[in-house]
Amino acid sequence: MDNLLAVACKSFDYVVVDAGSKWELTDTRLFDMISTVFLVTQVGVAELRNSNRLITGCLQPYTSKLEIVLNRYTAEMLGIDDAAIESALTRPASWRIPNDYPAVRQMHNTAEPLRESNIQRAIKKMATTASGLLDDVQEKKKRFGIFGLASRAS
Repeated sequence: MDNLLAVACKSFDYVVVDAGSKWELTDTRLFDMISTVFLVTQVGVAELRNSNRLITGCLQPYTSKLEIVLNRYTAEMLGIDDAAIESALTRPASWRIPNDYPAVRQMHNTAEPLRESNIQRAIKKMATTASGLLDDVQEKKKRFGIFGLASRAS
């Protein structure tokens, strides 16, 4: 895995690894090589608990590189407000991808990408920020990130 990542980093300006909810990658140099870790989670008691375990556990050495993404976000979902989310995650969420089930369902049914939706706008802003395209002052540099460290209920 380390060799594959080294080749990818030399070949591409941006490398994205979707690590899923599996942690077989913890024995690689992956976490040392990255510039940003995006922990993707949802707002639910089990998901927030598992995310807290990751943040305070194996991701603790990488907290300066950590950004939290709340997927399928709806304000005060299940009575959980932003203060409770921040408390559970030990930090504020960096990104909120809104919940828009009808738009996602249409995308699945038509095999067409999301166009002009709140989800598309949030993901586009996140991607342009992560790539440095929104920051004119910052020099463009190669970045390497992990997307999709999903926190699933166990």
